Amino acid sequence: PAKTKKPLSCISCKIRKLKCDHQKPACTRCVRLNSECIYPEARRKPTLQRSNVKELAARLAQVEGYLKEAGKSGLNTGKSNLLADPDSEDGSRDQHSAIATVEADDAGSQLPIDMPGLDDQASGTFSNDQLIDLGMAESLPPFEVIEELHNCFFSTQYHYMPAIHSGRYYKDFYGAPLRKPPMCLQYAIWAMGALWHPKYDRVADAFYKRARQYAETDEMKDEGEHFITIPHAQAWALITCYEARAMLYTRASMSAARCCRLVQMLALDKLDSSDDNFPATLGPPSDWIELEERRRVFWVAFSIDAQGSIATGWPSLIHPEDIMTRLPASEEAFASGQEENTPYLDEVLKGAPYGGFSGSIILNHILKAIMSHVHIIKPSDHPEDVMNGGFWKRHRRLDNQLSSLFMFMPDRFRLPENLRDPLATYINLNFHASVICLHHVALEIIEKHGLDGSLRKDSLCLLKNAAEEIVSIVKVTSHRSSLFSNPLCAFSLYCATTVYVYLAKQDPSSEINPNDMSNLELIINAMEAVGRIHMVTCAFMQQACLDIDNNGLSGRIKLPILYQYRNLFGGPASNIPLLARSPISRHTQMS
Repeated sequence: PAKTKKPLSCISCKIRKLKCDHQKPACTRCVRLNSECIYPEARRKPTLQRSNVKELAARLAQVEGYLKEAGKSGLNTGKSNLLADPDSEDGSRDQHSAIATVEADDAGSQLPIDMPGLDDQASGTFSNDQLIDLGMAESLPPFEVIEELHNCFFSTQYHYMPAIHSGRYYKDFYGAPLRKPPMCLQYAIWAMGALWHPKYDRVADAFYKRARQYAETDEMKDEGEHFITIPHAQAWALITCYEARAMLYTRASMSAARCCRLVQMLALDKLDSSDDNFPATLGPPSDWIELEERRRVFWVAFSIDAQGSIATGWPSLIHPEDIMTRLPASEEAFASGQEENTPYLDEVLKGAPYGGFSGSIILNHILKAIMSHVHIIKPSDHPEDVMNGGFWKRHRRLDNQLSSLFMFMPDRFRLPENLRDPLATYINLNFHASVICLHHVALEIIEKHGLDGSLRKDSLCLLKNAAEEIVSIVKVTSHRSSLFSNPLCAFSLYCATTVYVYLAKQDPSSEINPNDMSNLELIINAMEAVGRIHMVTCAFMQQACLDIDNNGLSGRIKLPILYQYRNLFGGPASNIPLLARSPISRHTQMS
């Protein structure tokens, strides 16, 4: 008798490597956790199936036909080019591009043929070149590698860009070929999963380059309609995140612009508008999960646009006053499909409750508003007029918003109860960094115009309290360097160092307060530990060293561990965000 096949485990149990009881329609574990239970439609396909032979043969004949047509049409041109320049490689390069473009049309349905070198991935013997040189229609990594990278992405990287529903993604990935996610999204997820991974980090860049190649190729297909999709917006968002963490800032800015314009073309910024005048690029969502995923894709685009503006000072592409999309729901609701009502962005700033990913969005909005406030001071703002000047009116409005956000912070973000939650740590660190950025500029204006001493005293007190709060968070979380992998966490640590450098600079004749010195040393040690893995933190370390040197404090602040970073990125050049540039750091050149 034929051997009975073992029932398939649900995707949720398979990801967690837990035993599934195979109950239909939902297994016991998923019912207990109130999560979506999805069973794969089929087992992994073998390397080659007889049912696909005819299809592959037809495809091969089609490719050969394309090549013959390309060869005939380019024959005369190729001859003239070769006569003009015997060493020219344009002909072969064009032919390679044509082949790559033709083969890329079917790249989404490539069979997972073993790749040379990837069989040895466990011992780390393959290099980036072995991966990238295979071209646009290369074979995929082994399924074991893919599954590990998927697990790594959704467990360690997802909370920084929570815009992909894991259950729906796995269902599409393991489903029929026509439903599979586009290759640019698959490779972008693998690149982020491999980033800083002890075993796969060395191939993260190869996966990233492939993600870009596929995304750019999709843009050039036909009339350009192939890339106007939610998965392509998700792919560009992930590509931007990768580039920002690799300190490829100009490239990240262009990728972010692509992502932002794409979500606007998809009308994701008008999802909850009652106005029917906006053209519908997408069909109506099939259910609430799909609607929520669209919301999240938009807010991820908003966040990366805001962070790019914070870092460079370049204008943002998404303006809060144009947004008619509600904030995202909680992670629990998104995972389970339990519909949840959420407020708009302006309602949260007036005290409406929020949670989850919304906290990160609000933080980015506040930082962008502070950026516009502190770095675009016009004469008409009358900074010398405390009562009626535009500068001080904006200052008080932002200060009140920050106070309200601290006061009405949801319980799930409060510390120390939620120290193990990376998002809670991230939000608290950067709310305090926002206070530092706001009051650094206030102190500069107060000193420049000789304003009331009580104003200076209040700002100085808020500045010092914010730095001490950052120190207290670092004391209990510095052993978990993964919490600080987000570039804005490194930004908050650097902001704390500027406070202690500022305090030391105020009275050059006296000794530095021992408590302040201890706090500064703690921050520097934490940044050094994180910087061994994350290059963005190293850039902030270099800036901290330059701040101490150029403010004449190298004789009073002696931290030997810091000075190895003095010339790491080229001496006086600096890669820190524009928002972090206070009077303490403006001595350095921008790069």
